[in-house]
Amino acid sequence: MAIAPLFQQQLEAAEQRGRQEGRQAGRQEGIQEGIERGIQQGTEEVVSLRSRKRQQDRGRSLSFYWARIENRR
Repeated sequence: MAIAPLFQQQLEAAEQRGRQEGRQAGRQEGIQEGIERGIQQGTEEVVSLRSRKRQQDRGRSLSFYWARIENRR
């Protein structure tokens, strides 16, 4: 009967290791997901800023040409 308590200890130790490994795997997955989400959001922000900058540049360019046309009249 001495085997039963030893088996119980090994089972508990294995469960503990399983929980720890599960938490670690969950953390790693969460970190990876966070990195991927951050990269995606950063990329979207850069694209948005570049688009706004182009629109501003076009607006300035058109204003410049309109001013030149108006000055010729």
